[in-house]
Amino acid sequence: YFNQLKKTQKTVIFVSHNMDAVQKYCDRAMLIEKSKVIQIGDTGEVAENYLKLFNEQSAGTSKRSEDQKRWGTGNLEVTKIDIKFAGKDVTITQHVKAIKAVEAPTAGIRIRSSSGLAVTGSSSQLEQATIPSLKAGQTVKVSWRMPNILSDGKYLLDSAVAEDDGMTIADWWDEAEVLTIKKNRNIPYPVDPEFEVTVNNVR
Repeated sequence: YFNQLKKTQKTVIFVSHNMDAVQKYCDRAMLIEKSKVIQIGDTGEVAENYLKLFNEQSAGTSKRSEDQKRWGTGNLEVTKIDIKFAGKDVTITQHVKAIKAVEAPTAGIRIRSSSGLAVTGSSSQLEQATIPSLKAGQTVKVSWRMPNILSDGKYLLDSAVAEDDGMTIADWWDEAEVLTIKKNRNIPYPVDPEFEVTVNNVR
């Protein structure tokens, strides 16, 4: 329904705490806290700041690194990220360790250009992939396979894992890895699907 409204260029004010829905359906977002506008702009940036704000208010459990690139409750931790290329696919694997028991966590990744512009991303919830409940000390691997349609260059890979409510961030890690794409095709766009071009005979 929202996609149909967008096609007809209707303006809709959509109020939600579901940041996945905000990023999916909205072109711009506004963050309001205690009746004050905190931020207006890109949906990805507003969603990230909303999650930071929400987690700061959750009983003071949020932990932050000094450089502000990693934050969360610490109940789950991404210990390592693997990136593998095979044929025309790239697979990104998050190694997630439970520091405390967590039921049905959610994982997510985001790929940004070297200038910080979001190119793509998803979550296990959006992809309808269920991560099992974890006891303290248990680990799970979450793998993301996608066609390698990125153009040549370096991309920032952000990683996140959330607790069962999908909003309490356990470990948000900006710039967890750098994804380097080398296809030896210089195009001025972030996406390179390597088109197949057919030219019919002139008659």
